[in-house]
Amino acid sequence: MTLSRREEILSKDILGVQDVMELNDMQYFNAAKLIRNIKRKTTCGLDIRGKVSTAVYLDYFEPKANEVVKEERKERVVTPKKIRTKEIPPFRFKDYQGVQQ
Repeated sequence: MTLSRREEILSKDILGVQDVMELNDMQYFNAAKLIRNIKRKTTCGLDIRGKVSTAVYLDYFEPKANEVVKEERKERVVTPKKIRTKEIPPFRFKDYQGVQQ
């Protein structure tokens, strides 16, 4: 795709599935799925099936600089609790020699 063709497509107000196919070099099913995902994740005021606003399409791929992007949550690492054990003194035969006699 040439730069002039890309500019020609993006100069439209509304993009269809064919335009998204050509812009992203993908098949029909994947382009339609991309449009559905864009409509779900953004507030697109266009309620025409298979069409998306060019401004919404561009905002989807290029978030604004002042927009806060949520970081992925890290999984909490759970460390096992330490089991406290009593120290048992070793058996000393010398200590018990006097008791037995």
